[in-house]
Amino acid sequence: MAAFADVREGYDRWLFEYFGKAAGREVISPDTPRERALEARVEAGGALVGSVEGVVQGIRRMQEATGGFGKLLVYVADWTSYEKTNRSLELLARYVSPQITGSASRPQEAVDWAIASRACR
Repeated sequence: MAAFADVREGYDRWLFEYFGKAAGREVISPDTPRERALEARVEAGGALVGSVEGVVQGIRRMQEATGGFGKLLVYVADWTSYEKTNRSLELLARYVSPQITGSASRPQEAVDWAIASRACR
C-alpha cells in the first residue's frame, strides 16, 4: 500500500533513532520483526496509516475501545514529505472527518427527504 511505503522510512527513523534512543529501551516487542514495526503499530491502534476507509475503520475501533471520545488530535510527525503530509491532512478533513462526524450522510438525507416529500403530494 502506498501510504505505508510513503511513511515507512520516516516512521522507522522516528521510532528507532529518535524515540528508541530517547527512551533508552526496546521500542517494539521481541516477537515483532523490525520490518513490520509500522504494521504492528497500526494493528495495535497506535497509528492510523492507509486509505480513507482504513483510517475511518481505525478511528471507529478507537471509539469502540474507549467508549467514545469528543475529539481526535492529529499528531503530525516528520514521517514523509511536506506535500504528502499536507495531502494526508486534506484527506482527513475532506473525507475522513465527515464520515466520523456524520456530516457525510446529511446531504443524502436531504435528498431522501425531498424525494419522500414529493411522493406524499
